Amino acid sequence: MQGRAATLVLVTVGLVASGCSADSGSEAEHKPPRNSPALDKKVAALEPGMSTDNVEAWLGEPFDENLREIEPGITMLFYGRWRLDFEDGKLSRRIKYSPERPIRNDRGVEGQKERALDRKVLSLKPGTTSMATVRSQFGRPVTYEIVKNAPGKEVALSYEWWELTFVDGILVHRQRW
Repeated sequence: MQGRAATLVLVTVGLVASGCSADSGSEAEHKPPRNSPALDKKVAALEPGMSTDNVEAWLGEPFDENLREIEPGITMLFYGRWRLDFEDGKLSRRIKYSPERPIRNDRGVEGQKERALDRKVLSLKPGTTSMATVRSQFGRPVTYEIVKNAPGKEVALSYEWWELTFVDGILVHRQRW
């Protein structure tokens, strides 16, 4: 009797384990929620130059079902707040938009506010200012772009009309648009 119970337990455990590990569907059926740390990690793991097919295999179908070919050879896929840009079918950019701030097409801020932001950004010292310092002073960026993964992880943060580029968490470049 004890041998039968042990066999039954082993068979049950085996069935549960095989059900959990079996491929019960595609990656698209198991994609993370629109805006989650899991999605952020998956997007961060993408390598520049990956094909649209490989990206879709990794992330599933885009949340916005339309593949937007904005011009010949240039395609955008949208996953939650992430926009993935492809040139000639190869991943070229990963941009994450902030939920609180709209995507801006113009500078929209005049006079004193503009000069105050310019002074604040120009006070940042390339080579010594950390991304953590910038984020604590400026808050959530309008966009967050992973330019390049390791080695030398490169990230660009946008604040209004400024783009700040960091390598391994240290500011290396400021550019005003």
